[in-house]
Amino acid sequence: MYQIKHFYASVIIDKQSRLFYNLVVYLVVLMKKIINFRPIMFFALCLCLSLLTAYAFYMRKIIYGIMTLLFLSSAIACLWIFYRGESVDAKTLLKQKSIFSAVAVILSIIGALSFLFTVSNYDKSDLGDKFYTVTGKVTEVTPSENGCSLILSKVKADGSIKTKSRYKIIVYVYGACDIDVGDNLRFKAKLSDRETTYDGKFSAHYVANAIKYTASVPVSDITVLSRNRTAFESINIFIRDTLKVGLDLDEFTVAYALLCGNSDYMETEIIENFRASGVAHIFAVSGLHIGFFAVILNFITDKLRFNKYVKFFFVVSVLLFYSGVCGFTASSIRATIMTAVMLLAGLIGKKYDGLSSVALAGIIVLLYAPIQLFCVGFQLSFGVVLGINILSRPISKLLGFLPQKISSALGVVLSAQIFGIPISLATFGEFSLIAIIANFIFIPFVGVLYIALLVLTVIGGIFSISAITLFPINYVLKLTIILITAFDYRIFMIGGISFGIFAILYYLAFISWSDRLNLTKIARTIVCSISVVVFALGVTISNLSDNRSCKFTVIGTENVCATLITEKGQSALVINSVNSYFSTGRISRALTTNGVKEIDALILANSSKGVDVQLILTRLYKLVQINAVYSYGTVDEITLLALEKIFKKTDFYFCLDGAPFYHGEFSIGFALDGYCAVVESDRGKAYLFSEFGYSYAGYSGLTANADLVVATDYLESIYSIYRPRSFVSYRASGNYLDAERKGNCVVKF
Repeated sequence: MYQIKHFYASVIIDKQSRLFYNLVVYLVVLMKKIINFRPIMFFALCLCLSLLTAYAFYMRKIIYGIMTLLFLSSAIACLWIFYRGESVDAKTLLKQKSIFSAVAVILSIIGALSFLFTVSNYDKSDLGDKFYTVTGKVTEVTPSENGCSLILSKVKADGSIKTKSRYKIIVYVYGACDIDVGDNLRFKAKLSDRETTYDGKFSAHYVANAIKYTASVPVSDITVLSRNRTAFESINIFIRDTLKVGLDLDEFTVAYALLCGNSDYMETEIIENFRASGVAHIFAVSGLHIGFFAVILNFITDKLRFNKYVKFFFVVSVLLFYSGVCGFTASSIRATIMTAVMLLAGLIGKKYDGLSSVALAGIIVLLYAPIQLFCVGFQLSFGVVLGINILSRPISKLLGFLPQKISSALGVVLSAQIFGIPISLATFGEFSLIAIIANFIFIPFVGVLYIALLVLTVIGGIFSISAITLFPINYVLKLTIILITAFDYRIFMIGGISFGIFAILYYLAFISWSDRLNLTKIARTIVCSISVVVFALGVTISNLSDNRSCKFTVIGTENVCATLITEKGQSALVINSVNSYFSTGRISRALTTNGVKEIDALILANSSKGVDVQLILTRLYKLVQINAVYSYGTVDEITLLALEKIFKKTDFYFCLDGAPFYHGEFSIGFALDGYCAVVESDRGKAYLFSEFGYSYAGYSGLTANADLVVATDYLESIYSIYRPRSFVSYRASGNYLDAERKGNCVVKF
């Protein structure tokens, strides 16, 4: 009996083993059929996962960190299980797997440690928000309405701490000035420390660019010590000054942005119209520009009959130098590396692989600057190119009924837009519906314009005849600006939507539909359909849940303190304090992120009375329609009539303390002589305090049951009086969440 049982058990085990073996073999064959293994893509994936893991643990998102670590481990495990290579030699196969795994692990460790080392040093470099005598070199200049903003490198600070910092300073200069790139400055100012989070997100741009401190200085307090420029800066300034001489002002700003990727000189209205039309990417030096430049270099080297090896090194060297002139942006480096790989493949007689090329470019950029993975420039540049490599061919096939050139062009444009939408929504809060049509028409024109502009600028600058060489270009650019600004493309902008983590399913749906995964039609349909359904349900539910809440977006800078309130499609902007130097940048970002197309009520509290209402409205009207203005106090009839005549679509009301004056999904009223705006909804109550000025006693007197308090001064005293659930300071605070250092802070009821 024992032998029979033993034999029976061994048969069962043997059957189970064979089933398991057959299942493993089937999965191996299936995976080999589904995915064409690319070692460089594998290394890039592991490096990105290691950076995401380090980021998640640094930001204390433990669950996400564990998930990405599991994905990384799974990727390496899948290599050992499924990879079979081209050889049947087991020893060679084992060697390949070992080498690939070792390289992946080494890259992952280097990437994670490099990320943590970078952010740790950034965190430790605080100067304590104190006054210092500062010297530094200007590397960037951005004009503004009231002066300019500067980026200073090679910083030395002499104060309570004496240090030579490798980090940079943003200096906001008030007053007309002629400070330029390369100037060495000295001034005395309070240096405010930036943190690694901003707007509730990782402050990737500032960390990646080593911008740690901010200061505000009147131009009269700045001393220019000397001027020295690098070769890259000198060429950049040569291009800028040549364009200034040969073109009118608006045309110069567009041309300079097109050639060097610097759109800081452009008028807000012009750049916003380019963005709304979906073609603003022409102002970020990328594959488009590098490709056009490579065409020029290829033409020159062919005419001069360069040796193919000399041609390769010449073209790559010039493209690298051009990337340096444009600031070594991630997009320009990516495009240069991909161009170099393509040229090298042709040089040695190998087939060019776009996916491996973009992966190699990503590895090089991330090993040098790991923070770039979290920068929107890197994400858009690499995301769009991946989209083109993955989707352009199947889209072109789908449009096969069109002429080949048109279907190919549409395939490139559509694939780029499809992969860019989640990134645009996550970063800018919106994307353009008209971008596909605009790019299809505009890009060929930009190619011709770019080549002509670059050649004529170089000739005009060298021979000091730019007024002659750029004369025809001036009118071409003028016509372009007219066409872009003649129509309000913002009506085509879609915003107020968040994909969140469901963006993974969005990309999975398109990748499974593409020809990059070797799936049968049935499998392709099943994977794509499930991804689409789950994505649509997840995004709908999460966005509906978010829109039902009463959301307070707190905006605090040195020159303006405001709170944007949104609930169920209604919006109000409360301005507690403002001066004539205020910028609308942070307010614009809050409006865009929340998908606000018009403000139902603009509330001007008491401490904003010193600034002309007309000035405030003039600046805000450039961003959004304002339906009604509620200002504290009284006004004479002549002033009221003047305001109504200028702002015909806006109703004006002047109110005192008492009953709420605005009713909707939430109500708003004034208290404490207009120094407090009281906001109430079904979900809670908020007190938004202005700067009172001389005593904390002025803040007392309200019922102590607020869910949210926002204030600027006397924070400890206000908190002790009201003990709110949430407390946000408009300006920099040591103990409380503040909107000045942390960006636009969001509180939801």
